[in-house]
Amino acid sequence: MRKIMSVILILLIFIVFFYNTNVYPKLYAWYASTQINYVEKRIKLNTANYQNIRDIKVSESSITGEGENNDPSIIIPLDDGPVTTINFDITVLQDDTVQVFYLDKDNSSFNEIHSLKTLVHNGDNVVTLKIPIEASLKPMISIRIDPVQTNQRFSIKNLYINK
Repeated sequence: MRKIMSVILILLIFIVFFYNTNVYPKLYAWYASTQINYVEKRIKLNTANYQNIRDIKVSESSITGEGENNDPSIIIPLDDGPVTTINFDITVLQDDTVQVFYLDKDNSSFNEIHSLKTLVHNGDNVVTLKIPIEASLKPMISIRIDPVQTNQRFSIKNLYINK
């Protein structure tokens, strides 16, 4: 019982100290600054530009096609804001690599330095790519998805970016 009373008394002293010394607003401001304002935005895939994709079928939420010349790409304009992660579902017929390029105002073209790669396996895959912190602070104007590196059918759906 004595230990419980001691703990309560110590907590009460800290509360009074924080309140009287005006530390509480500073602590709260620090806590609020550490919180991420997370906004998820669905990207309409029918606004994208496509290259080297045969038998393409496009809707607002999905793209299905077959890569040609080992270099299919989907270029999607963004609304000029920061992006922290890119999420989408992809289905492929055989193991392959997905590469996502991101373009900010400081760059004039897509390049390997500003790209992320991940392996995808035969069947359905959920891809989540985290943009490096230094790039996520800049307004992003476009992304390019190279869904496969080989000539095979693929399907992408449910593309989201997180700000």
